[in-house]
Amino acid sequence: MAESDGDFTAELFLMDAAGIQEFAKPVDEAPRLSSMSATKRGDIVGIKLVFAGIALKDDLNADVRYDLKILDPEGKIYDKTDLKELEALQRKVPTRLRLFDNLQVVAIKFEPKDKAGEYRILCTVRDNVGKKQVKLEKKLTLEN
Repeated sequence: MAESDGDFTAELFLMDAAGIQEFAKPVDEAPRLSSMSATKRGDIVGIKLVFAGIALKDDLNADVRYDLKILDPEGKIYDKTDLKELEALQRKVPTRLRLFDNLQVVAIKFEPKDKAGEYRILCTVRDNVGKKQVKLEKKLTLEN
């Protein structure tokens, strides 16, 4: 579910490889986005951040960053995934209202040693130009 702070809106998607390929489509083709809620050991899960309504500097540069944390079923940080100040968008763009995404996909692959259960993906997205912030959370079940 998307969250907003004024015009700044963001949503987090958990996707398999086919879902991530939706972002390779040309700009004039809208990607079909859906988020997975369960996975198995050995599967790769891509974490994509989608956002819109950013503010721009006078020279049309944007600065959107995010923190990402994954918690295991016991509430502990999963595999050193307490990531800070990741770049979502930091460049000149033609408009503030189109749909943007983090170009670098954060991917996780669950290993045989990982505990089955519910993992929580927590994300804080900041539009540093517009001084806006959105907190997002998704849950992902690792099945036996």
